[in-house]
Amino acid sequence: MMLKMFLNCVFLHLLLVPLALAANITRGANIAKPGCSSKCGNLTVPYPFGIGIGSGCSIGSSFDVNCNTSFNPPKPFISTGNLEVIDISDAEIRIKNWVATGCYNQMGNLTSQNPIFIDVSRTPFSFSNANMFTIVGCDDFAVIGGSEGRNFTTGCFSLCSRREDLIDGDCTGIGCCQTAIPKGVKKFSALLSTLKNHTGVWPYNPCGYAFVGEQDSFTFHTSDLRDPTFYNRTVDTVPVVLDWVIGTQNCTQAQISNNFTCRLNSYCVDSDTGLGGYRCNCNNGYEGNPYLDPGCKDINECEISDPCVEHGICANYPGSYNCSCGKGYFGDGKKDGLGCFAQNSPFPVVKFSLGIGFGFLSLVLGASWIYFSFQRRKLIKEREKFFHQNGGLLLKQQLSTTHDNSVECAQIYTAEELQKATNNYAEDRILGRGGYGTVYRGILPDKRVVAIKKSRLMDETQIELFINEVVILTQVNHRNVVKLLAKNDDERNLATFFIVSVKENRLFKILEPRVLREGNLEQIHAIAELVKRCLKLVSEDRPTMKEVAMELERLRKVSNHPWAQEDGREETMGLMNEHSNLYTTATTVNIPGQSSDLYSVSINPYSQQYTLDSSMVFPIQSPR
Repeated sequence: MMLKMFLNCVFLHLLLVPLALAANITRGANIAKPGCSSKCGNLTVPYPFGIGIGSGCSIGSSFDVNCNTSFNPPKPFISTGNLEVIDISDAEIRIKNWVATGCYNQMGNLTSQNPIFIDVSRTPFSFSNANMFTIVGCDDFAVIGGSEGRNFTTGCFSLCSRREDLIDGDCTGIGCCQTAIPKGVKKFSALLSTLKNHTGVWPYNPCGYAFVGEQDSFTFHTSDLRDPTFYNRTVDTVPVVLDWVIGTQNCTQAQISNNFTCRLNSYCVDSDTGLGGYRCNCNNGYEGNPYLDPGCKDINECEISDPCVEHGICANYPGSYNCSCGKGYFGDGKKDGLGCFAQNSPFPVVKFSLGIGFGFLSLVLGASWIYFSFQRRKLIKEREKFFHQNGGLLLKQQLSTTHDNSVECAQIYTAEELQKATNNYAEDRILGRGGYGTVYRGILPDKRVVAIKKSRLMDETQIELFINEVVILTQVNHRNVVKLLAKNDDERNLATFFIVSVKENRLFKILEPRVLREGNLEQIHAIAELVKRCLKLVSEDRPTMKEVAMELERLRKVSNHPWAQEDGREETMGLMNEHSNLYTTATTVNIPGQSSDLYSVSINPYSQQYTLDSSMVFPIQSPR
């Protein structure tokens, strides 16, 4: 019994959906004010509207409906004007349309013309944005201007040169054109004109039309261009939609006044026209007229729709209802739910279990989605924080203020791009490790092979110094400094080129003649060996700067000896004469990183005139 009560309670929370019937002022018994008629011809007229000029049946004279009995059946008009009412709902009324026309004969002479002008400026009505301004014709354009409440001006062209270009249902400028109008307009006028008096299109389109009307009520057909009944048909079937409100106060203001009209079991809705005013709606589960006492009445769902299944017991209560199962049965008792099942039936147990399982799974998936979304947003914010903390914003500002057309613009790569380039910093991509971080082999989207250094430490005191160094290096343009760039094509750089040349005994083929003239064979070989040691990938295998300086000093002393100079000149003369062309090679330079959020500078090959760029994305052959 306790399990059954628990299951019923669970499913009551998971599956119980209150029946919210849409109640409006034309439902229920209290439609019109007591003693007043609610029908004029085919139209139902609910309060706050009322039939009869000055009859007292409406909330005010602007809501009076003139029921003209000279027509059969009688026709309703707004107050004393000539706007014929077609329908009244909770927030809108629909009136019969007015259409501007311009018709021409075969010679281009005007045979009939009819402009349009509608004014509701002294009423609680305004034009709804459910309307569109529409032009139909193949040689027409029109301008519409609105005022009173909200000012606007717009227009539309409707042109076509061949009947075959027309498309049924399409109103985008070929034979038909539409443009939106804003809410809150209370008066407009439209002028229809033509380009060539329909002389070029007269055989299939002698007239042009323009009108404001409900968008959902009009569909363009190519036959409209030659249809002599188009005017009357549009007037009758495409209404103009007007929004209506009570007064000019909003709900808060009206509720503290003496004229607040929303009655019991209803709620107030502020107008969205921008003109003030409010309306009243019945609460969910209630119906009737919210403007008349005693207000909206409860809907007895048990009598109207019988929402419970066989063996189910329906209980109505204010605003909603509830279903339960009779003795010997269990479930929620609802037709749109689980229904009622006998206690000894195995089927509902399985169904209940599946329901609980799917409900729990949905709950888990929803919670997981919310959790991971939150974590992702948190990660993004943390990255932004570290980016600014590690000088990223300063780097961007410096680069943007110092960039000119003579140097290349730096590119900052995201953490995801660097992860992708290094295969998520895989072990097999490691080129070397230093005191400040690890160098990885990376492949950029443009297939360039680079070295990416992921910093292990971050010294906040050095951030500004590092950024200034990057900015300065991106602007260096000197002939003696070259880039290290991997090439109601052969994936080589200067370092690799040098090492391969020494290994293949082609050292003297790549040296400039000036170098060959300045030293002897022993010195050149010694310096070459020193360079090879400096280009070792593992930092521990490279000589210190002190060792390099001492070796260069030793070689300098040897070169100053007169015998060494004479021998060197003889040994290298043949090499100099044989290879007099200069070898130029583009190369890249790298800067150590400052944080785990890497900064990168994108560079391109440079020839003849050498320049220097800096980057946090290094060529593969330069792990330091």
